[in-house]
Amino acid sequence: MTILDIDGLTDFLSRWYAVTDIGLPSSAIDSGVIVPETLKLAWVKIGRLSAGYEEWVRTGNPSPLACQDGLAAPGPLLVRDGIAQVVTENQGNWSIGYKDGDQTIDPPVFTDFLEQEIGGVGFVPLGCNLSDLIITSVLSETVFFGLVSSPSIEELAAECNETIWTGHYYNAVGKGDVFEVPSHQIRTNNEENMLCLYWGGKFSGFLASSSKGRERLKPFL
Repeated sequence: MTILDIDGLTDFLSRWYAVTDIGLPSSAIDSGVIVPETLKLAWVKIGRLSAGYEEWVRTGNPSPLACQDGLAAPGPLLVRDGIAQVVTENQGNWSIGYKDGDQTIDPPVFTDFLEQEIGGVGFVPLGCNLSDLIITSVLSETVFFGLVSSPSIEELAAECNETIWTGHYYNAVGKGDVFEVPSHQIRTNNEENMLCLYWGGKFSGFLASSSKGRERLKPFL
């Protein structure tokens, strides 16, 4: 199956974790928090997976949507250089978000990843909208949360022959016109019990199993 939107992401994650209720009621989101409708929808659909985000910010302990990097949990967003941060790198070196105050339903997003890589660039367009960013971040963190290690990792990755999502996030090299080509690709196998992360067109070396993800998820739900 190909994921087309946040509803499709929700369906996939419900199967991946074997949990039907991974969302939050609208009442659980502070009415005083003004964010685009796309981000509200993501919180309502998959917000329970944001559990542990605050501890990740404080201590670095992995949580379902915050392992390598972190997708903001429901609440006020940090704003830096006019950008409301939706995704933050684990050491705070870079972030991706939308222009603070932009209340379009699915605003374009901006990143300062290249500033950290080659210096002096500041926030530039990532080349996608907020919904694309959310899906890319969530699926990438799902891989890291269910990460497995195996001497046959390359063979297992070869079984993941169905691409379910391709999205802009960052380019691992960080040089050239990196925002013109989506950097991240997520693949799964026929049984949908493995997820494989590709970036820059190559297997990243990171592969997850649904069984590992389900086991790790239990304390958070």
